[in-house]
Amino acid sequence: MDTNQSRQRIRKQRHSIGLCTLCGERSPEPSKKNCRKCLDKYDTTKAPAYQSQLKKQGAISLQLKLTAFMTYGGLRCACCREDKFLFLTLDHINGGGSKHREAVKGAVFCWLKQHNYPPGFQVLCSNCNWGKYVNNGICPHQGTHPDSDPQQQTRLQRYLNKLCTLCGEQLLGKRRWRACQRCQAASGSVTPTPTMKPAELQRAITTQLKLAAFKAYGGARCVCCREEEVAFLAIDHINGDGGKHRKESGRGFKIYRWLKRNNYPPGFQVLCFNCNWGKHVNNGVCPHKAVKPARATLLHKLASVFGTLDSSLSSAVLS
Repeated sequence: MDTNQSRQRIRKQRHSIGLCTLCGERSPEPSKKNCRKCLDKYDTTKAPAYQSQLKKQGAISLQLKLTAFMTYGGLRCACCREDKFLFLTLDHINGGGSKHREAVKGAVFCWLKQHNYPPGFQVLCSNCNWGKYVNNGICPHQGTHPDSDPQQQTRLQRYLNKLCTLCGEQLLGKRRWRACQRCQAASGSVTPTPTMKPAELQRAITTQLKLAAFKAYGGARCVCCREEEVAFLAIDHINGDGGKHRKESGRGFKIYRWLKRNNYPPGFQVLCFNCNWGKHVNNGVCPHKAVKPARATLLHKLASVFGTLDSSLSSAVLS
C-alpha cells in the first residue's frame, strides 16, 4: 500500500475511536481532530522550529523550480517571451501533464531532477500554457491547430449569436440543437439531428457563459494588464476565497453557471491567467503591481536559507 494511503487509513482509524489523528495517544480537542499538544506543535505561530522547517521546504521547492526552468531554456516563456518568474510554469510539450502529475503525486520538479531533466518539457507563462490546453495543443499566439475543424469556429460564433449552426439563419423559438426548421427538414430525420459534437457543444455553452460573465464584470479584458485574448481570461475572486467557493459551486464552467444563477454578485473581476496566478502566489497582489521586485524577493528568500546561490542562477533571477 502507498505510504500516503497507509497514513490516511491509520488517521481514519484513530479518528473513529476518538483519538488524536496525529499521535494516537490523547483525546482530540472539541470539534477538532487533534489533541492540544499536537495543535500547538504544528501551529506556525507557536512553533518557531516548525515555521523554520516550512520556510526551508518552500525554499528547496523554489530552487528545484528555478533549476528546472534554467535547464529548459531559462526564465522566459518560450512563446510570448514573458520573463516575470511568478508567471512561469513548466509545460508538457506533447500533452499528458495531468496524468503525469497524478502519477508523481504533484512532485513534477523532484521527478525531473531524479530523471536528469529528460526532453519533452518547456517553460511557458500561465497564459500560453492554458491557451495551448484549450486550443488543441497550440497557443492562440500561434494560430489554430492544423488538424482543427475549419468550420468549428464558424459554428461556435453562430451558436453564440443564436443562429442556425448549419446555414446561419435566425432561429425562431428554442431549438435544442441550434438548427433551423429548413435544415432540420433537409436532414430527413423526425428527431433532432445534432449539428455539433457533444464536446463541441459543451465548449460552446461554456464559452457563452464565460462571455456573459466577462461582460457583467467590465468586459473581456484583464483589469490589470489589459490582455484581451479570451482564451487567456478567467474570473478572479477579489478577496482570494476562490478555493472555498469552488468547493461549494464546483469547478470549471460550474462557476460561471453559479454566477449567472446568482445575478453576477460583487466580489469578482476579470484577470488573465498570468495575473490571476501571480496574485495567488504573491500574497494577493499581482506581480505587475508588487512594490518590491518579485525576483529579488525570491532570491533573498533562497539566500537566507541556502546562503550563496550559483552565480548564473542569481543573474537569471535578477535579470
